[in-house]
Amino acid sequence: MTTNAINRESYVWQDKGTPPAKGDEIYVAGDQPVAAYDNWAMWAVTTDIKRLDARLADHAHFHEAGAEDPIDLDGLSIGKKSSETIAETSSPASFTFSGSEKRDLHVKTVVTLSNASGSSTTEDVTVALYDGTDATGSLIASQTKSVTIADGSSSTVTFLHQNEKLDDGDHYVEITTSGTALSVDQTVEHVLSCQYVFQKSATGDLQFTDHHGTVYAERDGASGYWTTFTGFDTNVDFLFNSLEKVGDVNADNVRGRNEELGIRTKGSGTAQVTLYDENGGQDIARAREGGEFEVPNGPLSVGADVRTTGGTTVWDAANGYVPQGSLENDALSVSYGSHLSGDGSVALGGTLNLSVDDDFVQNSGDTMAGTLDMGGNDLADGGTTVWDAANGYVPESSLQTLSNAALSNSAISTSFGRHLSGDGSVALGGTLNLSVDDDFVQNSGDAMTGNLDMGSNATQYGDFEVRENSTTNALEFNYTA
Repeated sequence: MTTNAINRESYVWQDKGTPPAKGDEIYVAGDQPVAAYDNWAMWAVTTDIKRLDARLADHAHFHEAGAEDPIDLDGLSIGKKSSETIAETSSPASFTFSGSEKRDLHVKTVVTLSNASGSSTTEDVTVALYDGTDATGSLIASQTKSVTIADGSSSTVTFLHQNEKLDDGDHYVEITTSGTALSVDQTVEHVLSCQYVFQKSATGDLQFTDHHGTVYAERDGASGYWTTFTGFDTNVDFLFNSLEKVGDVNADNVRGRNEELGIRTKGSGTAQVTLYDENGGQDIARAREGGEFEVPNGPLSVGADVRTTGGTTVWDAANGYVPQGSLENDALSVSYGSHLSGDGSVALGGTLNLSVDDDFVQNSGDTMAGTLDMGGNDLADGGTTVWDAANGYVPESSLQTLSNAALSNSAISTSFGRHLSGDGSVALGGTLNLSVDDDFVQNSGDAMTGNLDMGSNATQYGDFEVRENSTTNALEFNYTA
């Protein structure tokens, strides 16, 4: 499929020519064009146009079908900033510069040479870049070019036009010539701040790396999951239509973000991924290394069963409970004191069978075969005290509630002195019948048939007293007023 974006049908230049080395593609006044270079340039341009036309056709096809274009991250560079130049004129043939956060990448070295020898001269010029403060350090890169300059003229030549990573230490640039006719007047070192790129790894997985090749995040080709690595000290945002932030890469993770809901994933540097509520300013959930999952603020709403990685159901959504086998402890162990026995354990939801020893308390209606030790406490039936432990008796109000058969002594035995007789015993609640001998005191109005022994006592009736004369045994009535 083709498009109308290019109004003339293009074709690929047939002669591929020879690609020039970086720096050699630049012509200056008086230079003779190189046909091989020009042929290669035409081939490259027409080839790129052909590829661009095909790519535009693919995009048009997606839009005509109502679909959105897929995003291909492979080769996407981000974080690139303007280059910095370090111009050296006082000692242009050899100098040292220090790395910094804006000097992470060597881009090229541009050298200005002049000829004052009296004749046109051609010499080999070599530019070398070292790690360190002199030529004894590790060689990063070098390039030699043949340079011809007419007498009294100068020329600016680009060397090492290639990306070379730089650390934060010192770096040494040295320019040497094969003769003495050419002079180095100025050297300009071009550097670039940190640049990040998405690129495919050797296994085909997509990686997020810097220009040093350090991998900060990697996407697994099979699962699509991203794994992040330490050391990433900047933040890169991903925007949709240049407006809505849909994700970012920061110091400890690759984050996704939902702008409408205000929810994003984030890391904490402690081997966990957090689902964060931007509107509420709090964590919704946290997933930690080892499979731990936490919901710190609010209930966890689960619409289906929750299972472990091994397939064990830990929450049965249909029945609304944790299955018995998923509890850490799903049974009770039982121990018994004296006079009790029963099951040694019972599962939750089961029945615990208990028994009391027969020689302690028997079945309802049986006589207790042992002693009930109250331990100094009252015995009460509902609100009625049957036994008052403090006073050591059965309260009078409770006696009528006990049958005589329930008492160890349920009757009273009686004994009588002279002139009295009656029942020998009477049950509690019964009637005691008593009698006085008829020859001692009879009924009111009867004559006394016996003797009234007054002893030495007298009976007082107002101002009179009745007394027995102990000598004559006669009654004496005396007026005592």
